[in-house]
Amino acid sequence: MSMIFKPIAYLGCPYSDPDPIVRKYRERAVTQMAFDLHAKGILTYSPLTHNMPLDRLGVFGDFQTWLDFDHSMLSRCNKLLVLKLPGWEESKGLRAEIECAKSLNIPIEAIEPDQAFLEKITCSEESLTPMAELLKQVNILVEERDWSQFHSPKNLAMNLQVESSEVAEHFTWLTEDKSYHLTPKQKQEVSAELGDVLISLVQLSDTLGIDLINATMQKIESIKNKYPSGLSKGKAIKYTHYEKIDSH
Repeated sequence: MSMIFKPIAYLGCPYSDPDPIVRKYRERAVTQMAFDLHAKGILTYSPLTHNMPLDRLGVFGDFQTWLDFDHSMLSRCNKLLVLKLPGWEESKGLRAEIECAKSLNIPIEAIEPDQAFLEKITCSEESLTPMAELLKQVNILVEERDWSQFHSPKNLAMNLQVESSEVAEHFTWLTEDKSYHLTPKQKQEVSAELGDVLISLVQLSDTLGIDLINATMQKIESIKNKYPSGLSKGKAIKYTHYEKIDSH
């Protein structure tokens, strides 16, 4: 018995934006559209809908990683559907998908979302997590000053190291006891330096497309596995020490 494969549509839309509210809105909108198309019997591949969960689990793909993957998927689809959300004409990724479809002679169709569709999508300021709100404010700060041109991953990583060393500088030559009991002035200065560290860390993770909260939760699980509480409780030794014990 031969199998009959149905055609699949590739659903493209804009995503990248310095404002996390915009990104969240776009992800929700394209996912809702993919759902609506499936409900109509149109098999649909939505790269944003399918890739973001993988990225959050630790793929940490950059623009080129997902570009190569998505264009390979597009080459297997019978048409490209362009969801015209606000900002679609300025989208670097969507523009690349359109050019790819043209080069492969894949038909391109536009989808103009109507008011009824847009009303399904809700994404307000109140839905932002504290981390997303922090990222939004950092990105606004950077965009207003046109500093993003200097913020390559290399530069951000180096700046993170510099900012971290400035935290440590405040504790140089303090005794163990005094490091616990900073003066109000010292605490204020350390607080400012920690703010610099977090800004650099948030910028670096965002530039690389890394979900910082998810990455941290994964790291916590990894530490739990490497340092079982029964073996490591009250001990400041590296996990490889436990592996050596187990091997004997």
